[in-house]
Amino acid sequence: MIYICGTEDYEIIRPVTDYRDHPDKDDIVFKTGITTGLTMGTVEGKTDVGSQTHGTLEDQYYADYTSAGGDSGSPVYIYTNHYPDDPEREIVGIHWGLTSDYAYFSPVSGVETDLGVVPLTE
Repeated sequence: MIYICGTEDYEIIRPVTDYRDHPDKDDIVFKTGITTGLTMGTVEGKTDVGSQTHGTLEDQYYADYTSAGGDSGSPVYIYTNHYPDDPEREIVGIHWGLTSDYAYFSPVSGVETDLGVVPLTE
């Protein structure tokens, strides 16, 4: 399930219907974070990124969606057009960091490899 948005009295939560090992350049992705809520942006590319905490992280994706401290661990996903009134959501990664220009996320393939897990879907 993905928390889309909400207030104290009303929340929108939707199921994850599938996942992709990684996004494609120019895909429109969405991130729902605890700090910034629902934001969207375009995947700009893939790169190796230096992290103060984790050293060099290989094959990380970067996009121009808004994020802030506290959003780490948020799902990064795309909408498919199967049902225009309630499109399906496919997980493509997990948000972990930002710079002044981009937000960074680990692709599903990296999460699978590092943790030995497969994402749950409906």
